[in-house]
Amino acid sequence: MVYQILSENQKQALIRAIKGQTVHDLGACDLILTRELVKLGAKQVIAIDKKPVAIPYSDEPIQLVTGYFVDYQTPIDIAFVAWPHQDPIVGEGLVNLINRARIVIYLGKNTDGIACGFADFFKALLKRDMINYVPNRANTLIIYEKKLKVARYPRGEEFAALTRFTHPEPWSYAEIEHPNFNADQFECW
Repeated sequence: MVYQILSENQKQALIRAIKGQTVHDLGACDLILTRELVKLGAKQVIAIDKKPVAIPYSDEPIQLVTGYFVDYQTPIDIAFVAWPHQDPIVGEGLVNLINRARIVIYLGKNTDGIACGFADFFKALLKRDMINYVPNRANTLIIYEKKLKVARYPRGEEFAALTRFTHPEPWSYAEIEHPNFNADQFECW
C-alpha cells in the first residue's frame, strides 16, 4: 500500500531521529511501519492501537498495547503517527499524547484528494519546531521537536491538511510542494 512506502531520504531522517530510542507507534494497526521503525534502528517500539490486526513475533523488540489513546498514561519520548485518523473525537486522545511527547514524527498525505488527520492535530503540531520536512508523492514525513511559545505558520503538508475543507478543490502535491508556493497569502483558520 502507498502509505507504507518510505523514500530513502525519509528513511535517513527517521534513522537520525530514532536510532537507539524507544518509539511509540500511535495507531500501529498492521505493524508494517512498526517493523520498519525497528529495522531503521529503534531500540524498542511500543505499538498502540485500539484494534491491532497483527501480533509481534517473540524476538521482535515490539510491545503491543491494545487500547484507546485517551487511556494511555505512560510517558512518551518519541511519538510516531502515520496516517492519523480523521475523526477529531477519536483523535482527542491522540492530541494529548503528541502534546506529551518530546519528539513527534508524522507521516501522511493531504494532497491529490487524499486526507488524513484533523485540524486540531495539525494545530498542535504548529506549536512545535519543525526540524525535518521530507515530502514525497506517496506521503510526507515531518519531524517536530521542541514546543514553541507561539504557533508558526504551516508548511505544505500542514497547510493542505488545514485548508482541505475550505479550499474549493483538493491541493495537488505539485502545487503544495512547488518552490514558489506561498502559504502566507491564504487564511487557513
